[in-house]
Amino acid sequence: MEKIIRIKLENNEVSYGGNQRWFCDETLQKYGCGLVSCGDILLCMTEKREEFSKEEYLSFSKNLSENFFKVRKRLGLNGLSMTFGMNRFFKKNKLPYKAKWGAFKKNILVYIEKMLKNGIPVCLSIGPNLYRKPCGVGFYSSIEDKIFSRENVCDHYVTVTDLFENNGEKWLVISSWGKKFFVRVSDYFDYKRKFLTGFSNILVIKERK
Repeated sequence: MEKIIRIKLENNEVSYGGNQRWFCDETLQKYGCGLVSCGDILLCMTEKREEFSKEEYLSFSKNLSENFFKVRKRLGLNGLSMTFGMNRFFKKNKLPYKAKWGAFKKNILVYIEKMLKNGIPVCLSIGPNLYRKPCGVGFYSSIEDKIFSRENVCDHYVTVTDLFENNGEKWLVISSWGKKFFVRVSDYFDYKRKFLTGFSNILVIKERK
């Protein structure tokens, strides 16, 4: 089920999805996580190959930022601008899809599973921490890890590439900063509930009927 693009880097390294830190533009470096997620999703949907050069990836991302997704300083992208950009891209390229932002909590995993089965990765928002407390969602390098690889991640978009269950626990496989991480589903929903952040949601993409 796992679906993600890979970027060939220096020293024969290969990334797991895109990385906003590759951009030369300072605004995109700091606030381009949503752009990266949308770009990775669109490449998965429109290209048969899964591996790209860094130059190809940056060229594609530049086109998206100039024509479809305006990344604003200190704000980045929000769900509405992301939805608008996606639907504009679909229309211009005559793709039979439509996007919408957000789903009820009970439907989030349902949509993630359905999209992944259809070969479409999912943009997942980890909303801002409005209470200014050191809290967020932890990223693991593997499900066997006891400590987080990245701790208290918030106000960030990631790309979900897989959903699976292990020993009764559900996990998300995500791409962020060009690397593969694991997120415990219960951790994500705990953060969403405790901090009442309606911004924590997904970009739903369906086939247009």
